[in-house]
Amino acid sequence: MFTMKLRLIFPPSKTAEASTIINSVAGPTFADPDCVSFRFYREVANDDSLILWQEWETREALEQHIRSKDFMKILTVMDLATQEPEVRIQTLSNRKGFEFIEELRS
Repeated sequence: MFTMKLRLIFPPSKTAEASTIINSVAGPTFADPDCVSFRFYREVANDDSLILWQEWETREALEQHIRSKDFMKILTVMDLATQEPEVRIQTLSNRKGFEFIEELRS
């Protein structure tokens, strides 16, 4: 599994516009069968900081998404940011769920 995290900081006058554009990409992206999750957050400490988190089944699916027209909209949003976007792409090879917490707590 592959994850992509984008953290973007906008001027207050552009945050709503950026949010609208990112939301417009959510449906088509999540409709992709290889998209495991598409999450979009606003930071608690900074209303002008938006975080986009995606999980993909395969590297190929993530690469295809990055080359898509929908991702071009995300690139456009990045141009509105006041700081260089924080981009992190990671591989998840060993994923655990609540059972890990239960194991540690017992």
